[in-house]
Amino acid sequence: TFPVKKILSVAACIAVLLVCGTMLKPLFRMDSENPDELSSAVADIVECTSAEELSEKAGFQVTDIAELPFEAETTSYTWCWGTFAQIEYAGNDDTVLYRKAVGNDDVSGDYNEYEQVEIKQLGNVSITVKGNNDLYYLAIWQEDGYTCSISDDCGLELDKFVQMVESLR
Repeated sequence: TFPVKKILSVAACIAVLLVCGTMLKPLFRMDSENPDELSSAVADIVECTSAEELSEKAGFQVTDIAELPFEAETTSYTWCWGTFAQIEYAGNDDTVLYRKAVGNDDVSGDYNEYEQVEIKQLGNVSITVKGNNDLYYLAIWQEDGYTCSISDDCGLELDKFVQMVESLR
């Protein structure tokens, strides 16, 4: 008895792989006329040396957070895809990420669902702070035509988030 079904199944799988490989090849092939094509996404991220340089790239004022919940061991300044400024502070096994952009869309990149959502008023600005189990991970707000966010990997007490936002004003 010849295993026709097995051979036909294997042949069908090979045919599907060949067709898919042929169709996807252009996505993974470097264009000889434009060898930088694959690195263009990374090239749209510009590293800066300070908040001042980041402000120049962005075309709007970006300041450091003066009240961090830990001492930053490293700070990186980045202009991302021509749309938002980002400052990342790392230290003490924690990371704080501050983003600012023109407009009023959420620029945080954090789309998690949180159990707790608090609205804090700082003058005429409403800050939305989100977290779980009395630890907060994200603050977002809009002010003077800009949208801003601060996120903390480890979570903070509500007051610490408010202090960070206040230190930017």
